[in-house]
Amino acid sequence: MPSSFVLELDTTPPTLEITAPSYTVPSQETEIIIEANEPLDEFQDIYIIDGKGTRHDVIFQFGKDHFYGKLSFSQMSIGIATIYVRLKDEVHNLSAVYEKTIDIKYAAHIFLNVFDSNRLMDVSASDRKIRYKEWNRKVESREVVRKTSGYELAREIEVTANDALSGG
Repeated sequence: MPSSFVLELDTTPPTLEITAPSYTVPSQETEIIIEANEPLDEFQDIYIIDGKGTRHDVIFQFGKDHFYGKLSFSQMSIGIATIYVRLKDEVHNLSAVYEKTIDIKYAAHIFLNVFDSNRLMDVSASDRKIRYKEWNRKVESREVVRKTSGYELAREIEVTANDALSGG
């Protein structure tokens, strides 16, 4: 009796999914995870094309069915950057090229210094309100100096029984 067997080869490339934020700033480290539907080989072809068209090759950390990267975009230009990924599964089937766009934005830095002057406080025992009569504030943000002024403001305060007995 002749023997026979069926040999089935895996020729299906892996399917990938790139998890990354839609935007980032150059000063922040950004986590990117590439997951596959099957176990992967350590081969990786991962790079980013920034807004000026410059290619930046990156190396991610290998996991059995994923790759993980924590990237700083400080050397890339502001604008839309596209990450391109091509991986192999454990039997060396090469995936299609997957891509994801990330908008690299300017970081917003706000420096706020507040200076109070002429702040008067009037506490009336009869109505238990604190009144701020007047105040001026100088607000500095980067190279612009803005002045704001307040108006009279009344706030309710609570007095506990202990405070009332002690004269507070």
